[in-house]
Amino acid sequence: MKKIIPIAIVGLIVLCGLKAVALQSNQAETTIQSGVCHMKFNTNGMLANTTNLTLNITGGIGVTTRTKNVGEFDATNVTVQMTITGGILNLINMTRNGPYVAPLPPDETLKRGALPIGLGPITINMTVSADNAAPVTKTAKGIIVLFFVILK
Repeated sequence: MKKIIPIAIVGLIVLCGLKAVALQSNQAETTIQSGVCHMKFNTNGMLANTTNLTLNITGGIGVTTRTKNVGEFDATNVTVQMTITGGILNLINMTRNGPYVAPLPPDETLKRGALPIGLGPITINMTVSADNAAPVTKTAKGIIVLFFVILK
C-alpha cells in the first residue's frame, strides 16, 4: 500500500503535465475573438500578425463587392465567396468563389463583381476570409431587373 500511493501521485503528475502540453498545442491553432480585436497564434504559440477585413456589397449594373483590409498587417491568402440566389421561380443560382493570391496590404481594397441576369427578388451572400483574419459574412437582399440590381 505504501508503494501504490507514490506511484499514483507520480502518475497523476505525469498525466497533468501531458494535459498541459496538449492544451498549449491546441491553443496555438485557436482563434480568440474579443470584440473587434481578433488574435491568432502561430504554431510556436506566439501571437501572429493578424488583421481585420470589412465587406461592402453594392448594386447597379450587376453586383459589386469590395473587401478592405482595415488592419495593420497584410491579409494573406484572401478567399472570397459570393452566392446570388432568387429571381422568379428561383432561376438565379450563381456562385463565384476563389482565392486572391497576392497579400492585401492595409487600407487597400479588393473589388469583385458579378453580372446576374434575371427578374425578381434576390439574396446575395458574401463571405471573405484570410489566413490571418477572421471570416466576415454579409447578406444583402434586393431586386433584379434583367442585369440591373437594386439593393434594399
